[in-house]
Amino acid sequence: MEGTSFFSLPREIRDQIYELCLVSTATFQPLERSQRGLAVHLLRASTAVHAEACAVLYGQNRFEFVDPVRPRVLDAFLARIGAAAAAHLRHVLIPFPRLASVSPGPGATTLNPNDVALAASLRRRCPRLRTLSTEYLSTFVMLGSEVARLEPPLRREVLALLDAHFRSVGPSLRHIIVRLHEEDVFHLGAGRTEEIESRGWAVCTDDDDDDVRPGDGRRVAQQFTTHTQ
Repeated sequence: MEGTSFFSLPREIRDQIYELCLVSTATFQPLERSQRGLAVHLLRASTAVHAEACAVLYGQNRFEFVDPVRPRVLDAFLARIGAAAAAHLRHVLIPFPRLASVSPGPGATTLNPNDVALAASLRRRCPRLRTLSTEYLSTFVMLGSEVARLEPPLRREVLALLDAHFRSVGPSLRHIIVRLHEEDVFHLGAGRTEEIESRGWAVCTDDDDDDVRPGDGRRVAQQFTTHTQ
């Protein structure tokens, strides 16, 4: 048809095309030069396409920043994509914060400076972030080894500090998800899982953490315990 162009299509149709080309169920790896199955070169088609497609690419994928060898991966990635694209990010996967010091008393327990800086970067550069996930291996080391050995009052103090740290990324945050293997949930125990979820965090036992809610991990722990008895 004469005069027909991509932008003569309704916006909802264009968005469906962007989603088919740019949305993946797998976690987006910023360090990889090419994202398998994603047509990211589409963003180079034109300035107008770039503006529309960015909202889909960065707003509907999950981005992983858990490499302990490269703690500045997040800053480098945000600088590369620019402020407009970073503002579209909705869901990121980060390492579980590490403790720098643990002692009773106000302000005596502190977090690793790199983790504090990471949260500050998210707060400053990702104003629409809605979901924060933590990587399960570092989470289990933290919750299973460090926090679980603390006396209950100090453990509650540490969990409160961690909760404040997560929520400091901004007022738009709606979901905090702790990712574990089912075996890790079992070793952590239903009681400890319930303590975690009392903070409003959700425990997820696989990579599909888009629909988990608080209470899921406790049920998994109870089911796994019953299954293995």
